Amino acid sequence: AAMSVTSFETTSQATKDSASLVSKASANKSKRFEDVSCSSRSFSQQKEPKEQKGVARWAFLGALTGICAVVFAVDVTPGERWPGWIGVVQSYLAGSTITAEVVLCLSVFLVAVTFRKKSAKRPTSEKLAVKKLGHGRCVADNSAAAAAAPAAAAPRRPSTSGGAPAAPARANPLSAKFNAAIDAAARQGDMTKAHDLFLQFEQAGGQPEPMTYNLVLRACAKAGDSRAAEIWFKRMETKGFRPTMCSYNTLLDACAKADDAEACEKRLRHMIDQRMEVNVISYATAIYARARRGDVAQAEEWMEKMLAAGVEPDAITYNSVIHANSVSGNVEGAERWLEEMRRRGLETSVATFTAVIDACAKSGEVPRAERWMGRMLEQNVKPNVVTFSAMIDACAKAGNVPRAEHWLERMTEQGIKPNAHSFCTLINACAKAAGPNGAESAERGLDRSEE
Repeated sequence: AAMSVTSFETTSQATKDSASLVSKASANKSKRFEDVSCSSRSFSQQKEPKEQKGVARWAFLGALTGICAVVFAVDVTPGERWPGWIGVVQSYLAGSTITAEVVLCLSVFLVAVTFRKKSAKRPTSEKLAVKKLGHGRCVADNSAAAAAAPAAAAPRRPSTSGGAPAAPARANPLSAKFNAAIDAAARQGDMTKAHDLFLQFEQAGGQPEPMTYNLVLRACAKAGDSRAAEIWFKRMETKGFRPTMCSYNTLLDACAKADDAEACEKRLRHMIDQRMEVNVISYATAIYARARRGDVAQAEEWMEKMLAAGVEPDAITYNSVIHANSVSGNVEGAERWLEEMRRRGLETSVATFTAVIDACAKSGEVPRAERWMGRMLEQNVKPNVVTFSAMIDACAKAGNVPRAEHWLERMTEQGIKPNAHSFCTLINACAKAAGPNGAESAERGLDRSEE
């Protein structure tokens, strides 16, 4: 009996709880219905005044247009007598024939203004969506809208599965900052600073990109350290980055400036064997590496390979070949390549003429060097301190002190300040000249160098 009573009480309590839950659910449902009704009423109340204003406006325009039509009809039929108030209007308009036209223009103007205001106030699809969201918040939970807002504001990830192209990624401020700093160090040739900045970038959580490695390679090339450039090049490949043509050209430049022509040519052959894109800078760098040594045969061989590959050489490439002939003292070769350069329509510069004059200087051919100096001035190419020093050197090797002093005077007349090499070549010319005149000229040269 006790168990029956206990079970009956438990059942009664459960029944009461169920009834309570049902009553609460009914109350919430009725409350939501009232909220929806309230929202609908408020929305209709807000909409009703606007509709009433629109009806009143169109009624006014319709009446104005009707009056305009009546006046226009009266105006175009002046010979007939209209009954009633229309006749009064007709007699009033007897002295004027443009009243109807004025009223018509006014009516059309008001209609146009009304349509313009209506189109300006018409909400766009985005505004309609905002309005719907605002009315929905009267019923829906605010947390859903709050959760939807960040999702709508979050940027889209670029698609990698094809289709429409993805929007360009925004530049990383940290990457841009360190790339600019490494570039500044590279321009100064400070390889150590560029290396330290790269490590700081990695420690700060940055992700180096191929351009970052290329900037460090440029710093190595500027410093002429081909070994360091090779290390950074291999590190770039180890990190999974494929070196670009700029990476290879910078490595070639580092090898050339380090006077390692063999390593430069090895990398260039690798580029050709791998069927990579090889441009004029790649070939010109290999030619420059051989030109520094005065290796005319190898420099001209790379020029022939360049032409066979269909790569058109530029003025810098020709200047490198002319420089190779200049270092070896091959005047005929330097002149031949200069004429070939002009035949191809390339512009000759001060570096071009200076290299030819320097070739003449190494051979001690003063008249030939002076002839090229004259052609240079005829083409309005202004010589620099290196050009005049080459002329003085040509005179010095021939032991022609008066001509050496002449070109030193011409240099100062042109407003070009002689450097240490200019005075050294003049003193050498005086030393080769026997007798007291040579000694006096050498003393004058020393006095002028100390000024």
